[in-house]
Amino acid sequence: MRARITVIATAFSLVVSSSPAFALTQASQSQPQHIADAAALRRAIETRTARDDANRKAVREALQRDDVRDAARALGLDVKAAEDALSTMTSDDLARVAAPARAVVDHAGAASTVTISITTLLLLLILIVLIVK
Repeated sequence: MRARITVIATAFSLVVSSSPAFALTQASQSQPQHIADAAALRRAIETRTARDDANRKAVREALQRDDVRDAARALGLDVKAAEDALSTMTSDDLARVAAPARAVVDHAGAASTVTISITTLLLLLILIVLIVK
């Protein structure tokens, strides 16, 4: 009787281990599944880096304007420190500061938007100072 059970158990284990379902289970355990493939991750990183670079560029352009430097000097703010802080800012902080910086650059020279530009300029400088500290 014992020999018969051993033969049946051996035959059963051979059948189960050679079945396609068992093979798929083994294959899925040996290869980890990823939610996103490497190419999608690379594209996401490149997109975010490009967006951050564009935001840094917009803020630098605003900070290099003479009216911005004059306003910063009048408020006792260091524009060089603000420029240096750009490399350490997070993506969210860069996006928040870049919006008013773009407004300053876009509205430069328009007589009807001088008040808006100065207000935007002051907001930009205050945001940078708050984020740096």
